[in-house]
Formats: sequence, structure tokens, C-alpha cells
Amino acid sequence: MFAIEETHIFNQNLVNSIRFGFSRSAGDVNIAGEALNPAAADTALGSAPNRAAAIITIPGINDAVGVGGNSSFNHLQNSYQVYDDAFLTRGNHSIRFGFAFENIQYKELSQRRPNGRVRFRSLSDFLLDRPRDFFALDPARSQPVDVRTSIYAGYVNDTWRYSPKLNLTLGVRYEMSTIPTEANNLFLQVLTPSGPPVNVKKLFASNPTKYNFEPRVGLAYDIFGDGKTSIRSGFGIYDALPLPWIFTPKEAQGAPFNTGTTLAPTAGLPLGSFPGNIYNTVNFSTAPLDVQFIEQKPKRNYIMNWNFTFQHQLMTDLTMTAAYVGSRGVHMAFGTDEINIVLPVENTPAGLRFPTPAECAVTPSLCNRLNPFASQVRGTFWDGNSFYNGLQLQLNKRLSHNFQAQASYTYSKCIDDGSEASRGDQFLNGITSPLFIEKAHRRGRCAYDLRHVFVGNALYNLPGPKNGLAAALLGNWQLGGIINLSSGVPFSVIISGDPLGLKGTDVVGFPDYMPGCKIENPSDPLNYINRNCFTAPNPLQQLGNAGRNIATGPRLFNFDMALYKNIPVTSISENFRVQFRFEAFNIVNHTNFAPPLSNNAVFGETGAAIGSVGRITSTQTSSRQIQLGLRINF
Repeated sequence: MFAIEETHIFNQNLVNSIRFGFSRSAGDVNIAGEALNPAAADTALGSAPNRAAAIITIPGINDAVGVGGNSSFNHLQNSYQVYDDAFLTRGNHSIRFGFAFENIQYKELSQRRPNGRVRFRSLSDFLLDRPRDFFALDPARSQPVDVRTSIYAGYVNDTWRYSPKLNLTLGVRYEMSTIPTEANNLFLQVLTPSGPPVNVKKLFASNPTKYNFEPRVGLAYDIFGDGKTSIRSGFGIYDALPLPWIFTPKEAQGAPFNTGTTLAPTAGLPLGSFPGNIYNTVNFSTAPLDVQFIEQKPKRNYIMNWNFTFQHQLMTDLTMTAAYVGSRGVHMAFGTDEINIVLPVENTPAGLRFPTPAECAVTPSLCNRLNPFASQVRGTFWDGNSFYNGLQLQLNKRLSHNFQAQASYTYSKCIDDGSEASRGDQFLNGITSPLFIEKAHRRGRCAYDLRHVFVGNALYNLPGPKNGLAAALLGNWQLGGIINLSSGVPFSVIISGDPLGLKGTDVVGFPDYMPGCKIENPSDPLNYINRNCFTAPNPLQQLGNAGRNIATGPRLFNFDMALYKNIPVTSISENFRVQFRFEAFNIVNHTNFAPPLSNNAVFGETGAAIGSVGRITSTQTSSRQIQLGLRINF
């Protein structure tokens, strides 16, 4: 990373600054380490050639995977930037204007489940060697995708000191991006959800960013003119540009950059073929491949933000702030890992119903997947919405009498049609592949919705002697602490496997929920989900009414403390300090359970109850951790 900047002063009222910059960021994700258990690296247990054991998925049992079985990603991004900003003062107006340009080159190499993945419908099917499907990756045909795009922006902003008590801010920004291209013109995608894969130079047909004008307005008002009580408010429109981070991960995991396919054995495999011989059932030259679908005429994706803040100085060193903050996202990018599914046959008063096995036997075409030319099809649509409203309260005590402290509380609610813009599994508590065909089961609490959040911190300079040996031992000590309290994150209660008969590589099913029933059992980490709140739909091919993120995980309480001893070393310099640090994290050793994301399925694919539902297997924070440290400040 480097940058060069030149600032030119034309006169006392006009200053211009121009900057040129380049940055490169690289990241390797999920690089395999050494096996702690030798069996995890044993290639004799593998399904893919010269690889360790595949990912094995069985309902009600945590996934098993050998070393190197999880997907790995190599990211490399170059960014070339030019910014020019001018500052003009005219009377009681302070005007800023300028432009920006950025060229982004984003390269990614993906190795998706290189050991393969074998899924079974039940434990008995696993014991009888009857897999539901098998995903295999062709290691000989993996290559990086290299996505290119550019951003152009310009703005003008006027801060107008209307009176000694009132400041107004008015401005507008224009920001657009080019349609992403691939450096070697290798993009392959389906132009309609059911169409064949075709090579394209650009990811979508029309550019939704050409008219991205973003107005901004704000005010600051000193109510009594004494600098102790103020009101601030603002509104602005901010565009979410369709940049490479949305598309590159999908392209990197599909053909021709990542040649993988999922096959379902029609009559089971011969005894003894799993795990070693299952790979031989795949013919990559004829198998349907994984590709991407992108909405070809995306709408402008923008976010409206607004706030109203009241601030009052209660005492000389104590300030109170109260704010209402709101946000509304329009035409948000929505990503799902699978749209190649069997479509529903009717929309009943109870919701969507998919074909039953009996209907499939009579009319087999009802149970054909949407796209016959592809295996897994990842989809990106610009049809999401988001809504956020929050009350924020803060008390801030500045340092006085050797003591400073701050406390903040937020009460908020966030609703959206799917928090996942790039991939369906961006959030651990999210649904991997939400149904793209209807919004009722997509709309729910945002994956990051925390209804209540409190954070407090304090630092006290302990009194002590000022001179002599006593001061050296007992002086310059500080005691501090941070406390965090929050509601739990939301998560979904599902039916595992493929109860709807979607036949996709990533599937989802929802049970029926009895309205008003308390889902969570906070006092029982072995049965955190109240299974009595749910029933299996009848038929199982009926999409249950339990929506996305209807359950809430355990709350968080964490208290950290620290004790510091500051030792000035004036013989070196007046600012040289040696600091001894004693720090204790989660000092009360409180157990903060994580939501039961591995056991959130209340029924299996056949409708049978799962005994492990609601079993918590992990925590959000570690146990009490104590550390000693030495820090040098100069």
C-alpha cells in the first residue's frame, strides 16, 4: 500500500488536495493444517483421489470431515485510486467539492469441498451405504477468476453557518460503477433461471448506477446558544454499488473456474463402494456443472439513512446523548446458493405446496428441477428490502477527579428479506439457500439483529503517594473495566434434509409453528428449543409457517477488568513510559452459550422428531482468561 498527496494553497479561501494511491490486499481462507487425529488425514478413507475423508452429512449428527475437506479460498485485490478535494470559504459558507476514481481488480481461486461431500437421508441409510447425493470437484480444472470494475464519483457539499446558533449542511454526491468484466472473458452463467450456460463478457445487461445522485441534508442547532444543549439531524441517500465482492465468490465457485457437480445415485451404491469408489460414478465431461444466475436488469440499490440527536451537558464533565436512528434499504442485493430446485405445484391458504411422491409418480415432470442444463445454480437478485429503527442513549463522563466513564445502550429492531448479499452462508446463523420464489419465508429479523445492547467502561486513576519510594511502588496505578450485555442473535428452526423434495444441492424446510408458544428454554442448554412449539407439516411437502430467524439465541454477559502500573522513565524522555498490565477477560467466568446452530432441526426429512434438537454445543466467549503484559509508550 502506498499513497502520494499534494496540497496546494491558492489563497486563504481556496485549498486543493489531490491524492494518488495503490493498495493490495491478500487473504488465504481455510488453509488446511495438520491432522490432530491421524485418521483425519488418512487417504484410504477418502472419496476423491489422494484426498482425506469427504464431508459426511447425516441428519441429527454433526458433520464429519477430513483434513482439507472444507472449502478454501485465495483472495487477491488490487485497487488504484485518485481523489481530488477542494475547500472553498465564502462568507459564512464552507464549500467542499471534488471527484474520485477507483479501479478494482479482484482475483480469487476457490477450492470448493475438495474432498467431496456425501449426504445421507438418515443414519440407517449411512449404515446401508445409500447416499442421497455426492458432490465432487475436478481438481484438474480449477483456475482463478479475475473480476474488473471501476468507480467514478463527484460531490459538492456546503456547510452554511446561518446564524451563531444554527448550521445547515446541504450537498449532493454522484457515484457510479461499471458493469464487472472478467480479465480473460471467461464468465459463464445462465441468463434465465432455466436457461443453458452461456459465455458472457459482462455479468448483467444494463447498468443500474448511471443516475446515482445522492442528496444529503443536515442541521446542528444550539437551542439556548450556550453550547450546552444541541439538536442534530440529517438525512442522506447512499448507493450500494454492485461491486466485485458480490459476484466474485460465486463465479470462483462455478464453471469454468471451479468445475464441480452434484450427482444423486438412483438406486444406491453397491456395498463397499463408499467411500473409495463413489468418485468413479462422476463423469465430469458429461455431468451438469455449477453455474451462476444474475438478474440481468438490476434495479438501483440504495439506502436511506436518517437520524435525530439530542445532546445536553448535565454537568461540567457529564454529557447525555439521545438519538433516534433509522435506515431503509431499497432493492437490496439478495444472494442464495441454490435456485435450481423443483417448483411448487400450488399456493394453498397454508402456503406453498410442492409435489408429493405420489404426484411425481403420476407426472414425473412435476419433480424435475428448474434448470436441466446445470447442477447447482447460485442466484443474485435485487429484490430485497431492509428496515432498521433504533434508540441510542449514551452518558459520557470526561476525566475528572481521576475518574472517567462511558455507558451506551441501544434498543433496535432490524428486518430484512435476507441478510445475505454475496452468498447464502455469509452468517453462521443464516439460512444457506433461502427460497428465491417467495419472500414470506425470507423476511425476518436480520441475521445481525440484537434487540438490546449495553456497553459500559470506566477507568480510575488510583490515588497514591507522590514522592519517594512509596510513590514508585504505590503511585501511578489505574483500574479499568468493560462490561458488555446484549440480547441473543436470531436463528431459524428448520426441518433437515429435503422434506419438500426440492432436489437442490442446498435445500431448506420449515416446520409449522404454534403462534404464541415460547420457543426458547434459556435454562436448559440440552433442550434450548422447545420442540412442543412445532409440528411437522402434513403433507411434508407443505412449506411450514415457521419463518426465518423466529428464534433467539442465548444472551451475552461479559465483564473484563484490567490493572495498570505506569512507570515514567524521565531519564530517557518526558513521554517515555513502561506500563505493567494485568488483564482478566470474562473475570466472573460466566458461560455465554452460543445458539444451537448445529441442532436447530426439529424434524428429519421423513418427519421423524430429532432427539438432539436444541442441544447447545459451543459458547460465544471463552472461559476466564488472565494475562500479564509489559507495554512501552514513547
